[in-house]
Amino acid sequence: MSQTLPPLRAVRVFASAARHLSFRLAAEELHLTASAVSHQIRALEDFLGVSLFDRTGRRISLTAAGQRYRRGVDLALAQLDASTREILNKGRTGPLRISAAPIFVSRWLMPRLHEFYADHPELELSICPAIRPVNPHSPDVDLLIRYTDTAVKDPDIVEEKLMDATLSPVCTPALAAQWQRDQTLPAHVGLLEDEAFPGHRWHNWFAAYPDCPLASRQITGFDTLTHLLTPALEGYGVALQMLEMLDDLFERGQLVRLYPSDSIPAGRTFRLIYRRNSERRADIRTLTGWIRQRLTTGDGAGAAPLTAKDTEKQA
Repeated sequence: MSQTLPPLRAVRVFASAARHLSFRLAAEELHLTASAVSHQIRALEDFLGVSLFDRTGRRISLTAAGQRYRRGVDLALAQLDASTREILNKGRTGPLRISAAPIFVSRWLMPRLHEFYADHPELELSICPAIRPVNPHSPDVDLLIRYTDTAVKDPDIVEEKLMDATLSPVCTPALAAQWQRDQTLPAHVGLLEDEAFPGHRWHNWFAAYPDCPLASRQITGFDTLTHLLTPALEGYGVALQMLEMLDDLFERGQLVRLYPSDSIPAGRTFRLIYRRNSERRADIRTLTGWIRQRLTTGDGAGAAPLTAKDTEKQA
């Protein structure tokens, strides 16, 4: 019996655009241009002979035909995913083993882990925070999430950039309010920095903003970004912190940015690393795809919400 199959790439693009109701977000998810997404959707509509989306200004919505087609496409893709997962993960046992940068585990992944399990109850994770680099060929780990400034040069290893990191001074709302009011801080309030990575030091901030009046303050170093969070939350100092890891604290109003418009690059990026022929690659794609989706939708992408009024720039 003959079959009538649509262009499968266009179907994948349609599924993403229908889920997001945005060609732009679909383009970001699939690493395409917005025009490429629009072209694929048009090709699918031409093939089917119907309009799948109503396009009004910058907003799109599914037509009645688009809603019916999405139900069928979602079902077909889910069945294909399940069959593919079954083959790729044949013989798989136990949780997906992850070695990750401690700051990523404690400040990004853990606050969202319950949401991942709600979306993927079939997948169990075993997470080991690790400061020192772990050999990606180790049989004891399936996926590495490293915070690094070097690339892995190994044809048997897949390495993908997850996100950049940026730094900016943060403190309690009370300290920020005093700073806004009279451009000064209590005498006991110093500067807090992470000594583990050269790019996290305050001297990088002062090099970028040489007129910053904070330069006269005493600096106290800590061995990790996580450890300097507690004194910052208690109001003991102004911390040079990674913005991408502080979304929940900004949202709850526990910390604010002292200079809302200013930041510096941390000099490192978060990277996903795993074996090219890993037997767990389907589960790895499930987890990394979920992380990327959360970053794409703006949750955890480093756009730190402000809970205090903009301060006057000092540089």
